[in-house]
Amino acid sequence: MKLTERISEKSHMIAAVLIMIQPIMDVISFWLSEFGISNAPTLLLRMAVLALTLVSAFAVTEKKKAYLISLLIMAVIYAGHVFACIQVGFADPVGDFTNYVRVIQTPLLVMSLITFMKHSDKAYGAIQFGACAALIFIFAVEAISTLTGTDPHTYSDGAGIIGWFNNTNSQSSSLCVLSPILMLWQFRRKNRNILSFTLSAAMCCLSMFMFATRLAYLGLIALTVGMGLMIILIERKKSWQYGIVLLAMAMIFIVLLPISPTVKHLNLSDKAQTDRQQIIDAELSDKREDINNLIDKLPDHKDPEDTGDDTHPDKDNITKDEKERLIASLTPIYERHVGDFVKRFGAEKTMEMYDYTLDVRRFASTRAKKLMFAEMLMQDSPESTKWFGVELSRFTFDGTIYDVENDFHGIYFLYGRVGFAGYIAFIGYFVLIIMKALIKDFKKYFTVDAVAYGIAFLCCMAHAYNTAGVLRRPNASVYLSVVLAVIYHLIYLRKYSIPEKKEK
Repeated sequence: MKLTERISEKSHMIAAVLIMIQPIMDVISFWLSEFGISNAPTLLLRMAVLALTLVSAFAVTEKKKAYLISLLIMAVIYAGHVFACIQVGFADPVGDFTNYVRVIQTPLLVMSLITFMKHSDKAYGAIQFGACAALIFIFAVEAISTLTGTDPHTYSDGAGIIGWFNNTNSQSSSLCVLSPILMLWQFRRKNRNILSFTLSAAMCCLSMFMFATRLAYLGLIALTVGMGLMIILIERKKSWQYGIVLLAMAMIFIVLLPISPTVKHLNLSDKAQTDRQQIIDAELSDKREDINNLIDKLPDHKDPEDTGDDTHPDKDNITKDEKERLIASLTPIYERHVGDFVKRFGAEKTMEMYDYTLDVRRFASTRAKKLMFAEMLMQDSPESTKWFGVELSRFTFDGTIYDVENDFHGIYFLYGRVGFAGYIAFIGYFVLIIMKALIKDFKKYFTVDAVAYGIAFLCCMAHAYNTAGVLRRPNASVYLSVVLAVIYHLIYLRKYSIPEKKEK
């Protein structure tokens, strides 16, 4: 038997192992970090797993040209990125290339998994099995870490159960993506029963509920309400009780929301910000009116409560002395709350970026802060960076990392308009084929399987839009690759048994 035939025969096993090994590598990375050891071993292992998967898929595919063209496009984008980086000095080419590999992992794995499903009827089932095994392993880690008192918690205030995993947003995404797949597997398996389905639903919901992030809680609601309603509507009389189980879970966890770790964390965070705001207000109590009057005179300042009337006749007429007095009054506040920006851009420039605010919530918003830093970095860079992006190391200043907390923004700032357009085209292709399939034959393609993977896809995109925990995180992006590959399978590869219509 030829090597390619042997690989083709075992391709379903390669796909399953690829998925199952991800949380194991996450746990290894966590403990390496705990003991102060470099994560180089797991990084090399991840790259080796990616390379092995890609080479195996390339060996058996009949469309090698598609692989080569895709790799060429990725190489051209990175060549443009390297050119842009060299123009301002390429400080860390190895780290930058490693980050690029993380980004292109998703399309490479999608192609590989689709190839495996084309060459093996067992691959789709193996992919589902791998995803379910990965999630059950995560549940076990969460339970053991809690029982042993080694859980680091999702947030530093002690809220949430995360287990032995490092990245909060990536782990939240993983839970939200894998849970619908586990519920689908329980729903579709031959020897299914309502008890095991209910227990699995309870495990998924409890894990997302205790995780404490808002996105994990929204994922819980999407899973229970979305999948529950669709099971009832699509399967109707055959399996309505399974839908009722999920809807009952939704009601239970909605009722429990006020005592949830999510609300606990939000309350603690809100209290901390209120306390900091009171300190600022007390410090400026005797200067507040003067400061507000001076701010209102600034030419580019817009009062958030302004109705459009010209209530400040002196607006746009602030004098040099008044401007200096304003900056001197606010500098201590800005140095305390955004001192890194003051150090990097200067006090006056920082105040302009924040519109001279004294709102502690704006100071505390790391998402907005990192976005402002990235925009300033792009403005201070050559035109080529707008097309091919900024080197990753330039987002670190004075020991603080300002990599933006939004994956789509991150793709743009790191790889410019060209890289961003390429990634949007890649994601957009799958959105397009979903829409085309549903328009072509809604009844055929709108199945419980499609709903489960649709919920997983939407949860993944919600995490990518609101966090930097998916598209550039190999542990979470693997599951996005799984979802996209299965969407392709459900549309183009799966054999549907549709009853023939009787002739009248």
